[in-house]
Amino acid sequence: MFLDPLQQFQTIRRWTNSLWSHPQRPIWSWLVLACFMIGIEVFGHDQIKTAQMLVLALPFLLILFIPLARPRHQRLRVIFVCVALIAFVLDSVLRRFISDAYQAAPDSSMVLSAVANTSLLESREFIASYALPIIQLVILSIFSIGFLVFLVFSASASSANVKQFRIQSLWLKILLGLAIILCIAGYASKPWRKLHPLYFWPRISLVTIELRSNWHDLKAQREKQLNFAKSLQAVAEGNTPSTLVLILSDSLNRDNMSTHGYSRTTTPQLENLSKRMPEQVINFRYAWSVEAATIASLKSLFYLDTPNEKPVHLLALAKAAGYHITWISNHDGQAIEQEHARFADHLEMLNNIPGRDSSSSDSSTHQPLIAALARPVQRKLIVVHMLGAHPQYKMRYPENANLYIDAKDKVYRDLERQGRSSWLIEKRNEYDAAIRNHDAQVVKTLEITQQALDKDQRGAWIFVSDHGQEVAHTRNHAGHSASTAAGFRIPAFIWNNQSSTIQANQALAQRPFRLDWLGWTMLTLMDIRWTGQQENKNILSPSYQFKNPELGIPISTFRN
Repeated sequence: MFLDPLQQFQTIRRWTNSLWSHPQRPIWSWLVLACFMIGIEVFGHDQIKTAQMLVLALPFLLILFIPLARPRHQRLRVIFVCVALIAFVLDSVLRRFISDAYQAAPDSSMVLSAVANTSLLESREFIASYALPIIQLVILSIFSIGFLVFLVFSASASSANVKQFRIQSLWLKILLGLAIILCIAGYASKPWRKLHPLYFWPRISLVTIELRSNWHDLKAQREKQLNFAKSLQAVAEGNTPSTLVLILSDSLNRDNMSTHGYSRTTTPQLENLSKRMPEQVINFRYAWSVEAATIASLKSLFYLDTPNEKPVHLLALAKAAGYHITWISNHDGQAIEQEHARFADHLEMLNNIPGRDSSSSDSSTHQPLIAALARPVQRKLIVVHMLGAHPQYKMRYPENANLYIDAKDKVYRDLERQGRSSWLIEKRNEYDAAIRNHDAQVVKTLEITQQALDKDQRGAWIFVSDHGQEVAHTRNHAGHSASTAAGFRIPAFIWNNQSSTIQANQALAQRPFRLDWLGWTMLTLMDIRWTGQQENKNILSPSYQFKNPELGIPISTFRN
């Protein structure tokens, strides 16, 4: 027979009261608290850091062994220990979230750059895009903190329960002595001490503030780069008018493009383009970025090696060679603007809302591109920085334009077979819809470029993405990924009005492509010569010699 609800409640209350009043409750509570802290640290750290964090937390657990007679002193100790251990709980939860979202540590350059380059509005949109995991972690944090406070209160030694904490066994005394020595050694070690949450997170905050401050004005650095580029004797050969348009997109994984064999028709216009002009358009099948985040990727793209090992900025070289530079951006980012875009003679920042928060369409770049191409200058370099499929994906296409929202196609079946959650399947659908919408916007830039060029002009158009995205390709994740190949796979297309043979272009398309070497190809297309020229990095050159980049993850082959 089942007890009625009232009897059940009374039974639970009696059991709770008996547990609370058990004579050995404090020592058992301390043991449970110790196990709880082990579980919390395992949740947010690898094995080595788990051990380090437990050593740093151990003094706060040992303090509870000291018997205090006065209630006021007991309360102060409980507050002190709770504040310290709650910091460890929140540290572990935050580290776990950052690891899941970025596959990176909180103090990595990738995360620091992202935080320093964000705004309040973008932070809100980031929270919205990760609403479910954030809610789960908040609930876990609240429960953990509540449970921790209960255990700390229960495990505190006092004059009333001092006998339970009296250590009489020699082995226990030795164990306690070793624990104290371990704590002293842990706090004496600077690398360990720097991991303490009450030191680590304030330091990270100061670093990001300093990073943002350093980005605020890089004018002096740009001037030095221009002078350095002039010293390298960069010159544009010939008198033929020349134009190069670089379409720099964001977060596109070539595995999700039908131009690269994806089963969904996400890039029909790029496919048609390749079929119509096979003698002028090269679709590089095996293109890779060497970075999985925008700021680091653009840095690798725009800074080139020189004979004296001092890097030179690609835009500084172009400017020194006499090119008029236009930068058109649908991005909003202080770091990118200050370090790269400000080299331009003409700068148009079309979007004042940071990328993750912005629904600004990349089609807004079309009219400024038309104007840039019409400028009466002989040599033009035009950079168009688009949002592409930058998260959130659903903000990269018009409302009701998701063709895959209810799709039960091969992609859906594959994801379902792999055990992907409905949330991840929804993200994949949104991502594919974003790429489908972006396809038309990109091809339109080529049409604009072709229409603006005279027959006797030297012209080229390049379309690449800064990095890829992991959207349930190999793991349960949607977003940037430095731990999987999907975070580095990108599309790369080059159109050149200097016709070649179809066979030659097909051969070039099979060459593995590195985004950080694109600058050498761009210089050749702009007919710029300088003292640091390296033809072995120019993918269009017969001298091209591909070298496997170091991505920090195992890649069996770069020809896939």
